[in-house]
Amino acid sequence: MPQFPRSWKGEMTITIPVFEATGYQRALVTRQSARSLVTRLADAVARSDTEIQLDFKGIEAVTPSFMDELLETIDESLKGASIGTKTRFVVVIKNPPTRLSTKFSAIGKGRGYDISLTGDDGWLMTRSN
Repeated sequence: MPQFPRSWKGEMTITIPVFEATGYQRALVTRQSARSLVTRLADAVARSDTEIQLDFKGIEAVTPSFMDELLETIDESLKGASIGTKTRFVVVIKNPPTRLSTKFSAIGKGRGYDISLTGDDGWLMTRSN
């Protein structure tokens, strides 16, 4: 069951524990690993119209293909919830297993997201203007 902590903006938000949601995989290396989050993401997006958090605690590695498919899955969830791409919706990556490299930033840009660091070493993903 998702938790409801305070978001980086001080509002209520939904956190998905990715390690648990992906079957306790320590390395997320396939697109299928990202697709395994589709139900949790759709539920979280439907219940929060501004922000979700993905907590990667316990995950040791992610690949570019996982991240690309994760962003596709998030977009599908937003469209399914009739939020679309025009509303300001934020995805926070807590406890990322790797540093935010130009490679991951480029993947975000390719999918229409700006990815930046948060004050607590997390990642903040927002739709590009």
